[in-house]
Amino acid sequence: MSTIDCLMEGETLAERRVADSLVKVYRSIFENEYVELKRIIDESIPFLELIASLVEQYETIHKLDFTQTPLKQFPNMKELLLAKVLLETARQGEKLSQTVDKLDAIATAVRKGRHGAFSVYGSEENNISLESASERTATRPAISELLEWLDTMSDLFRQEYPSQWSNGVDDLILC
Repeated sequence: MSTIDCLMEGETLAERRVADSLVKVYRSIFENEYVELKRIIDESIPFLELIASLVEQYETIHKLDFTQTPLKQFPNMKELLLAKVLLETARQGEKLSQTVDKLDAIATAVRKGRHGAFSVYGSEENNISLESASERTATRPAISELLEWLDTMSDLFRQEYPSQWSNGVDDLILC
């Protein structure tokens, strides 16, 4: 069945194309990126707690005067412990870098989805009335709501990944 066959009463082809594009982006974000984001966050909590613990250990070892403890008989104990903590911190830093790369990939997918949806809307905006863009149907929210929600999601990623959004492409689409 083609898109034209699926038009609801009073709906134009332009409205259907934009709505279908937005729904496709939302499905992708919620079925793929959201699930992956939630998984990464859940996996990161113990990892971040470990990094916080390593920082605490480093600060404690650094402040401790080993000459006033039974460990004074080991003259390089402080340096050995600091080195061990720093080595583990470096290992965890690599894991953190991999996690950030995964989050960056999710932000890129959201940015591309938004760009695609706004491109479709931009090519059809002259064929969609303000009334029909703000009208909900039984099967979907209004086009204006979908665009606003997509912008909100994008803004959240823009705050976390400002370098990903600095190319100005998204700002041009809205003009």
